Amino acid sequence: MSGLVAGLRRHFRTRTRGQSFVEFALILPVFLLFLAATLDLGRVFYANITLNNAAREGAFQAAKTPELFDAGQPCDQATNRVVCRVQNETVGSMIAIQPDDIDMTCNPGTCPEAAGATVTVRVRGEFRLITPILSFVFGGQTLQLASAATAQIEYLPNINLITPPPGPTARFIATSPTSILPGGSVSFDSSASLGDPTGFQWDFDGDAFVDSTEANPTWTYPNVTVTTKYTVTLTVINMTNSDVEVKVGYVTVTPDGSDPDPSESESAQPLPTCVHPPNVVGKTLTDAQALLQQAGFLNTVTIVTSGPKNKVQGQNPDQTECKPLGTTIELVYRGTT
Repeated sequence: MSGLVAGLRRHFRTRTRGQSFVEFALILPVFLLFLAATLDLGRVFYANITLNNAAREGAFQAAKTPELFDAGQPCDQATNRVVCRVQNETVGSMIAIQPDDIDMTCNPGTCPEAAGATVTVRVRGEFRLITPILSFVFGGQTLQLASAATAQIEYLPNINLITPPPGPTARFIATSPTSILPGGSVSFDSSASLGDPTGFQWDFDGDAFVDSTEANPTWTYPNVTVTTKYTVTLTVINMTNSDVEVKVGYVTVTPDGSDPDPSESESAQPLPTCVHPPNVVGKTLTDAQALLQQAGFLNTVTIVTSGPKNKVQGQNPDQTECKPLGTTIELVYRGTT
């Protein structure tokens, strides 16, 4: 009895193992087919990325050399560099691009080297599937892929065409009376200045501070109890240089509204024998010279190679010394190199 049972067990075990092999043999082709389809789908994805990169590389090259494109002609580094760069990107890939598959257009159509001009490279490629299962998804075994990329045409402005304007010349007048009561206002006009200045700096009371940056300002003078004369200074600036016009004692403020006797004005307000020059250390050379000119000083420049670039390193005499107007101030200056 025990021998019969053992035999039946061996019979059923053998039958089950053989059945498993048969089932595996039936499933294996289906599994391999789906595996191949998955790999094929990956190949399509990779081919599409390759085509995108090829179009982008072609646009980069066309942005530099839009003239080196000959449609439908093979790669030539001397005459058809755009085609060369597109095809080089696909070397060793799953998709081949022929010269006829590459197009280039510009906007504007003449491909000018100018601001806003763009170039577009379009690339086509043919890809063939290995497995037929994906043909139901893509509509056939052969896929027509395409990609496009746009880049701005590179250009540099022609600096030889840029001519700096001449340096400006400061000129101004008062368009209202310059003899006024305390608290009165005077209007000024700088339209006579030459050289198309773009910047204006006014000092209405001789304190070496900028009171206005308008081209044609109006300034209100303080309430004074004695006759006072004010020096007016205009500094005009353009991209080339700057210039200063100083009118000493140009505006007179009198408590009673009448023009003072010059002798009385001089006795009441004697001109100073010396003036402290402004502190220009740390300023650019242009600003330092303008401030010194406004204050009534001359200047010379000594070039040094140490210290902050494009800054005045020192001055002699400095702001602590009282000097007569017209004194020459030595500026120690380091340039931009």
